[in-house]
Amino acid sequence: MRLFLFASALLVLLSACQSAPQPAPAALPVRMLDHAAQIEMAPPEGYAFSRDGRTLIFSANDGGAMKAFSIPLTGGEPTALASTGDTHVLSYFPGDDRVLLRVGAHLVVRERDETTRDLGLASFLTWCADGSAAVAGVGGLYRLDTTSYERRLVLPLPEERVPNTAITAVSRDCRWAAITTSLVNAIYLADLSAPQPSQRQILQHAGDTTYSVLGFTPTNQSLIYSQRQGSGFAEAYRYALADGQNYPVMQTQADVLAITFSPTGHYGAYYSGAHGNIADAAIVDQTSEEAVPLFGGTRDLRFTRDETKIAFRLANDGWPNDIFIADVDGDHIARLVHAPSAH
Repeated sequence: MRLFLFASALLVLLSACQSAPQPAPAALPVRMLDHAAQIEMAPPEGYAFSRDGRTLIFSANDGGAMKAFSIPLTGGEPTALASTGDTHVLSYFPGDDRVLLRVGAHLVVRERDETTRDLGLASFLTWCADGSAAVAGVGGLYRLDTTSYERRLVLPLPEERVPNTAITAVSRDCRWAAITTSLVNAIYLADLSAPQPSQRQILQHAGDTTYSVLGFTPTNQSLIYSQRQGSGFAEAYRYALADGQNYPVMQTQADVLAITFSPTGHYGAYYSGAHGNIADAAIVDQTSEEAVPLFGGTRDLRFTRDETKIAFRLANDGWPNDIFIADVDGDHIARLVHAPSAH
């Protein structure tokens, strides 16, 4: 069992290793880039690293409209990428410099020639290992060919059959999907490799226990979920797809709010807090199980593809929508994008 001490919560990651990392320093120096962008950032979504890790794309309010911009990590003035409608950045494509955006209620691609194409779908879930995308739209879950943009329905999900049903996570190999129902607080799994995938219930509300899906592990072998009993803290568990057993993953003296992973899965990002507000975060090397303490309130962590740099926000900063960049070990922290009118 490993112990990671942060400013306001004791986070316990359950593993076989017995050693513990050094406690987080009291404060980490932050510098403002000489030419940091001064722009009104979007709320907590909407930024991603480019494929080469030299540029960040992000959403920002420009003249009363949400638009997409790019900025080099060395700082400077942002460059507008798209300005049609209410535009939010989602991701670069995994193999090239196309950008996936959400414009209004639709997914839109910004092509390499700077033209845009409406995909007619509503929600992006993950990039699949084969380069396709898992996306959701009316009727269920689709696999989207990222070359032809043809889509194939892989999991029908008619709303009238199970009200308040949502696809909440898809594994990185795009074989497994997690489905939740808010009315009965249940979690289902579907094997998308089956000719006709069916939904298998793995957890259901019992007594005062409630569940939430956090995502799949990078190895595609387990589903991570949070479990809360009554008024207690939400704790993280994993459901092993091979044997159907449940194993503890993370406990804190607060709620486990999120667990995410870097592109290769080498690093895990663990978040805890209360009432949905992040108080503590850590990056954990999944091989050595050593932790990198971060600022209290770190949220919305992003990794470059080579996993050497991170971008993040600070929930307890005076400008909560500002974007910071740093080396993955927490050094050389700088504010890249600053919202000058925030308080």
